[in-house]
Order: sequence, then structure tokens, then C-alpha cells
Amino acid sequence: MIELRHFQHFIAVANSNGIRQAARTIHISPSSLTRSIQFLEEYYGAVLLQRHGRQMFLTPHGEQVLKEVKTILQSVEAIKPKLAQFDSIDHGSLRVGLNPTIADMLQPKLGTRFIKEYPKVEITTVLGNVMRLMELLANGELDLIIGIDQVLKKERQFEVISLLETEALWWVRKNHPLLKKDHVSLSDFVDYPLLSQFLPPIYQEHLHELCREDGIAVKDIHRAHECDDYRALYLMATQSDAILLSHAFINHNDYFTDQLCQLRSRQQMPNAQFSIALPLQPIPSPLARRYVEILQEETKLLTC
Repeated sequence: MIELRHFQHFIAVANSNGIRQAARTIHISPSSLTRSIQFLEEYYGAVLLQRHGRQMFLTPHGEQVLKEVKTILQSVEAIKPKLAQFDSIDHGSLRVGLNPTIADMLQPKLGTRFIKEYPKVEITTVLGNVMRLMELLANGELDLIIGIDQVLKKERQFEVISLLETEALWWVRKNHPLLKKDHVSLSDFVDYPLLSQFLPPIYQEHLHELCREDGIAVKDIHRAHECDDYRALYLMATQSDAILLSHAFINHNDYFTDQLCQLRSRQQMPNAQFSIALPLQPIPSPLARRYVEILQEETKLLTC
């Protein structure tokens, strides 16, 4: 059975150009070192080293094997710092996926606090809609994400932790024509474009249901623009007659609060429950768990 020592012995000979010198360097007998080289040559079915006088030189096959075994040994060594993350939260890295709206509300305070408490930790934040973030989490490209609870809980491969609940509201610019009406329904929306982030299936289904209740077809509502850049959506709403569907987080942004007004409609979208998702496998690191704790603390402070 091939072992790492066979690779280490081979590298020692390749670096020393001779059995005796390599044996002295790694403190084993020349005969043991010779047996390791012979084992590798038998295992790969190729001559890896050729002797010229007292020196040994790599064959083309040996050059290729040397390149590969160096990569293998580097990968073995790279495991050590990764394992260290499970014993300490003072070092390491963390990859977090956030909904853009959540990121704008929480990231400034959350990021500042985390940097102060753990200055040597590297954090990468990825913004995106919940479906894309779930894909990255499932593929091991993220350590944790925040997204719509109803969507996250459909995936049994995640541990889901409730974070906060917020309303999904209709917003329009100041002096919008619909603000003059005493009673607004979805049938009034057909004359105006609708702006929103990408709607998860549960919200699309609810929108269909609201339209049926109001006697109109979903196709009658012009969904003019969907994107994850909520700031761009807000700006479009302030500068047009479009209706914006957005979470109540807008109240935490003074600029947009001054520019937009909540549109009271008989038909409201369901409240959004945002939750944290972590993979069940591999087990989340202590660093990821600590990030979740700080996230919960900062969310509680912000929503009090």
C-alpha cells in the first residue's frame, strides 16, 4: 500500500540527486530509501530515476510524478490551518451569503463589531437572492446564509435558525396619484409598473391569490423590473410612478423614508420571516456559530 513516506523519500532523492546523500538528510538507511523508490517504480510501472555514476536523475516519468506528489503533500499540509479553525475563532475565514436588503440593514454594524472582536478573521460576503445563496451553501461555497424562512425550510440539508420577521409593503413616491385615493386595491395597480426584488415562489403564489380575489389576472400587473439591487429599485420608485414591493427595512434608511410613502392597500403580501441557514454537513465551525450569535444580538438591538 502506498504511503506518504514513499512520496517524501522520492522528493528527498530528487532534491539530493543521490541515494546516500538523501538518506543522510532524512535520517534513514540507504537500503530503506532504495526500497521506497523501487516500490514507487513498481506501483506506477515506470522508471522514475536513472543512475549516472554516483548521481541519480529524474526520467520524464519521474518529473511528472515529482510534480504530482509535491501537490499532494502541499494539500496534506494545507489541512492543518483549516482544522485549526475548529479549535479557535480568533483566526480563519468565513463566507457569508446575504439578501441585499438584509445586508444594507445589518452589515455596517455587524461587520464593524466582528472586525473589532476578531481582527484576524477574513470574511467574504456574497449578496444574492435566496435561491442562488442556497445553491452556493449546498455546494460548500458558503458557510452560512440569510434568506426567506419559508424557502429555506424546504431544504432538509440545512439547519434553519429564525432571525427576524418584517412586513412586505407597497411603496410609492410622494405625490403619487394613488395616494389621493381613499381605498386602493390591486385592480388600481394595473395602470402602474411594479418593481420588486426577485420574488420567491411563495410570494408569487400569494400574488396570484390576491389578484384572483380582486378579480384581475396576474398578467394584468406589469412587473416592470426585478433585480437584487434594491437601492436601484428604490431610486426608480422615487423618480417614477412605479409601485415598489419591498420589506419594511426601508424604514431604516432615512433617505428613502423621506422620498417614499407607504401605499395602503386592502391586499397585503404576507410578512417575511428571515432566517439563518447553516449546512448540516460538514458541521459548522465555532467561528460560524459565533457569527450567528453576533448576528442575532445585532438584529435584536436594531429591531427593538
